[in-house]
Amino acid sequence: CKNGVIQRNLFLYYKCTLCVAGLQVVAMLTMQHTNALLFCGFVSSASAVTGPLSLLTTMSKVLQTRCSASVNLPLACMGVIGSSVWLTCGVLLWDSYIIVPNILGLCSSSFAILVCMHFPRDPSKCIFTTQDHRPEVHVSASNTSTGVSDTLDEDAGTTWN
Repeated sequence: CKNGVIQRNLFLYYKCTLCVAGLQVVAMLTMQHTNALLFCGFVSSASAVTGPLSLLTTMSKVLQTRCSASVNLPLACMGVIGSSVWLTCGVLLWDSYIIVPNILGLCSSSFAILVCMHFPRDPSKCIFTTQDHRPEVHVSASNTSTGVSDTLDEDAGTTWN
């Protein structure tokens, strides 16, 4: 990666991941087995939620541009598959620590896929890619009240998407 900002963010991600893994190792070495297992399960459940929820971070951009190119579609598809399998396991075991995070993961991954199906992935086919698609309001500097009413009359026939 040659982009400095992305590289710093990646290293920050690595540091956080190593801290969580180290914390789990310390928990396994210092806690009773039952408590260590519960702690590691909690970390696992939190990870199961943060992965699919990360897909939602780009939704404001998607809704503004009407383009779903920024959504990681392969991650969303794998999120649906993984959450479905773990949800099935959680239901079979009747374990709420497995069921709840995977319902959240399934919902967010499914939402990301639905957004990709609704909005085009190709930026050239998006609604607001050119100025031609944006209706503009022009106000004349001379006699502002007349200019505004004339502009409103012109824009009355404009379709707003």
